[in-house]
Amino acid sequence: MPSSREIIDGILEWTKKALVLGQNVNSVVPIPAYGPISTVLVALIDQIATAQTNQRAAAAVLQQIQTLAKIVGQSKDTLDSGITSLSMTDLEKIESEIQDQTSKFKGPFDKFLEDLQQLNALSAGLKHKYGWLRLVFVGNDAEIIRQIQEGVSNATIFFETRCHVETLQYLRVIQDKVAEIHSTVKNTERVVNTQADRDILESLPRIDASYRASTNAEKGTFLEGTRSVLFAELERWIKGDLSDKPVCVLSGGAGTGKSTVASELARRLDGEGKLGASFFFTRGITDLDSTRVFFPTIAYQLANWNNGTLRQPIVDAVRKHLGKGTACQAMKYQASDLLHASLDDANKASPIYVVVDALDECTREASKLVPEMLDLLMTATEHGPLRIFLTSRPDPLIEYNLQYPKWTNIIHTISIVASSSDASHGGRRPDVAGHLARRAQGLFIYARTAVNFLGTYPGTLDEGVDYLLQGESEGVALSALDGLYLTVLTNAFPPDSLLKNPRLRERVQFFLACIALQKEPMTPQFLQSLTSPTHAPVTCEDGDSVLDRLRAVIIFKRGAPTEEFRPIHATFPQFLVDKTRCTNELYLVDPRHYHARIAEAWNSYNGRNGYNRWNDRCNGKSGNGERCNVERCNGERSNSERCNSEH
Repeated sequence: MPSSREIIDGILEWTKKALVLGQNVNSVVPIPAYGPISTVLVALIDQIATAQTNQRAAAAVLQQIQTLAKIVGQSKDTLDSGITSLSMTDLEKIESEIQDQTSKFKGPFDKFLEDLQQLNALSAGLKHKYGWLRLVFVGNDAEIIRQIQEGVSNATIFFETRCHVETLQYLRVIQDKVAEIHSTVKNTERVVNTQADRDILESLPRIDASYRASTNAEKGTFLEGTRSVLFAELERWIKGDLSDKPVCVLSGGAGTGKSTVASELARRLDGEGKLGASFFFTRGITDLDSTRVFFPTIAYQLANWNNGTLRQPIVDAVRKHLGKGTACQAMKYQASDLLHASLDDANKASPIYVVVDALDECTREASKLVPEMLDLLMTATEHGPLRIFLTSRPDPLIEYNLQYPKWTNIIHTISIVASSSDASHGGRRPDVAGHLARRAQGLFIYARTAVNFLGTYPGTLDEGVDYLLQGESEGVALSALDGLYLTVLTNAFPPDSLLKNPRLRERVQFFLACIALQKEPMTPQFLQSLTSPTHAPVTCEDGDSVLDRLRAVIIFKRGAPTEEFRPIHATFPQFLVDKTRCTNELYLVDPRHYHARIAEAWNSYNGRNGYNRWNDRCNGKSGNGERCNVERCNGERSNSERCNSEH
């Protein structure tokens, strides 16, 4: 059995080694009192160990001190291990906060150190140089040992309940500060990454072609309660009754309301969070009549879809895509990089709907690009849960490509047919709706133009209805529409007024020519600038006077000279240049005459602004009577240089 001396020596060997190490090794983030505490404990042990007093009593005291030393050492280790897990960079960032917290935690440690120093001073009474003095003070030694034991016990309790608790709090504050820094950094990185992602998406060439675009406002005039049979069929397709048909094609003649149906379907799908993208082609508007930015626009909308599942895949795809070439690459690369690759990562359980309206109005290099676009769009259904709704006139080119054997099994085709049950009857003149429905014969644009006409008619509603229905014809629908267009024109500019006022007639015919022949919409302000040096200039006031009376058939805002005017429907420009349809020469546009006049105005405009002459861009094709192919020009050189004509 080891002697008391051996027990004391064993305690001393471990405790002093640990405490001396504590003296020499500073904490990464020190509580300043740890070093002095270790020093005092070492001194206290030395005092007791060298005392020639009762060995058992000394061993008991040293055992207590060893326990206290372990507690102090473990507390310091807890602090050090917690701090060393943090980077020095983080600690440097919170240096001032560390100093503040250190001063707050100083009080309990100072008291603990003071108590140990008092015990150390008390232990000095155990040291005696001469043996005879030990005999004299043996009774005092016993009392000193008792007091030291009691003091060490109290110090142990105080350290555990105050100092160690403060150490844990100190560590927690530091860790929280570092976590706060990390959170701030992550948020900053997230903001930076989000902005970087946004910048990448914004670099995609695109156009505002969705159903919500201002250019499509007239297409969003769906009358609730109509087209019930058609939408019931569309609901079957949407709800999965035709799950093996990811493509739905709505086909119908000009003016039958396909675009209105497409707009309403897009709105409903959007309301349900199912619409990923929509693209409404529009004849005569740059990039809305071509496939140039079709796939980038679809990708951009899908990335911003509320569902959010495709955003990161598309951002990554755009980054790779732009790294391989220019912003506007060949269509096959646009579709493959931006759409197909992104859909590979999509959740296959959630269908993504894309609405594409008026394929037949995609007229730029249509014979080559429309078939390619359709093939790439159909292929997209093989990469993800894409469901595509398309509308088009019965165009031979489009129908041929949709009937390609590879795709016929995935296409559900619907022919739009006006349902008489959709027409509402009643009111003061229950016969009116029936008369108008018979005359429209399925042409939605007829109904829309008739409503617009009644809304702009200067007299009473009954007078407008009578004027509209006079000479009712039961002919084909297009003839009825032509009759309606003539009604609108004769009401806006009565023939007698035009015959009596040649100058008014000239202005009216010029604006009708701009509507009929101009491929790109113009603004009254630009038209004024274009014609100002010619022999027959037109002003913004002329525009307000003439165009405001044609609001039944054109989109125009009075008093807004910088806003474009354009026909509501393509059938109106076609009517104006066709002498078999526009049977009153007062409103008929002679393409030869007005092509020449517009070309003359452009040449003069370009000459004034230092641009190439109009005829140079026409390749000398003046005078063949074909439809103008003039792109919009806002007076800027870059736009003007794009303008061309097929004369």
